[in-house]
Amino acid sequence: MAITEENKEFIGSLLEYYISEAESYRQIAENFAPSAKSVEDTAFGIIAGCVYSGFLQAYQSQQESPGLEDVKEFYRILNGKAPEIRKAVLGQRQGSGHGSGDGSSGGHGSGDGSSGGQKVDPGMKKGPK
Repeated sequence: MAITEENKEFIGSLLEYYISEAESYRQIAENFAPSAKSVEDTAFGIIAGCVYSGFLQAYQSQQESPGLEDVKEFYRILNGKAPEIRKAVLGQRQGSGHGSGDGSSGGHGSGDGSSGGQKVDPGMKKGPK
């Protein structure tokens, strides 16, 4: 089974949300210093974990479980966004105005953490229906 288009869009919106909020996750990661060797890697891991959790919640809300192929596809999607996540964690997100403190996401959305006009609440209990 492959990830549905609806779930791919959901994952994409989660990624955009967490990328737009990378500075917040960097600040969380700083609380683990000196236990964590790298604040940047810790922030990256927190973001990746949050997106993975959302991925699993989306399947759970549909009363399904992701298969091995779904998980592999998820990792391909996440790896494709890894450079952008890393830049955002470092405060270097290109062309987004990120780092200006306005919470914008690549100029797409309203500066409220939304992605392409679709607001994502990472704490929501359900993914796409």
